[in-house]
Amino acid sequence: SVPILNIFSFGYLYRYAEIVHRTGNCVLPTTNLRDWKDLFLDGLRFFVILLLFLVFPVFVVGMLAYFVLGGVLNVFGHPIMTIFGSPFVLLMIIAFLPLALVVFIGPVVMVAALFNFQKDPRFEELARLDRILGLVRAAGRRVFVPSFSFCGLLVVGFHLFGFALFLGFVVLIAYFMVTFVVLEKSEYMVLFELNLDLSSELNFLQSCRPMNMLVRRASTTLRSSNRLWRSL
Repeated sequence: SVPILNIFSFGYLYRYAEIVHRTGNCVLPTTNLRDWKDLFLDGLRFFVILLLFLVFPVFVVGMLAYFVLGGVLNVFGHPIMTIFGSPFVLLMIIAFLPLALVVFIGPVVMVAALFNFQKDPRFEELARLDRILGLVRAAGRRVFVPSFSFCGLLVVGFHLFGFALFLGFVVLIAYFMVTFVVLEKSEYMVLFELNLDLSSELNFLQSCRPMNMLVRRASTTLRSSNRLWRSL
């Protein structure tokens, strides 16, 4: 795959995500050669988000797993023939389990970061990990099947990795952008209903203000009359 062409394909995916985010419809964007500069910039934005939320975490956790396994091999030697009779298998699972988790959940976090960035296209929004991870947590069990499908597609299409990655992101972006839009609308509906309840209570309290003032004046009048009566 050609790196420059990959940036343009990332730009296409960025615009595709924007359409799904804005309209909720999985419609592929139409492009022409005149806006290749904007398409390239969109591709760079997509690439930065991909780098921060998928490539970099996989690289870091993979290197940690590699060093853990290297230390295990230095301690236990190379138990290839007796691998099942040694703790090597258990330690290998412990070493690669975080990597498998990052590979599994990383694409979903990446799409959530893209969703959050497209709401307010400033790179400061990428630092709002609470909002990004909150979207992933809100998705809940919805992440399992698409993530497994995405990873499986990359494994099956490994010899055509660029095409498999593009196709996988087309499906993943469509699913999770719609999911996040629905979740966000439901969240806003809850906040809207809460605001309505608060406003109704505020209106009720404001309507009670004249009555409260009348009660206070009446109590003040009674106190002054009692004082006058006692003085007599």
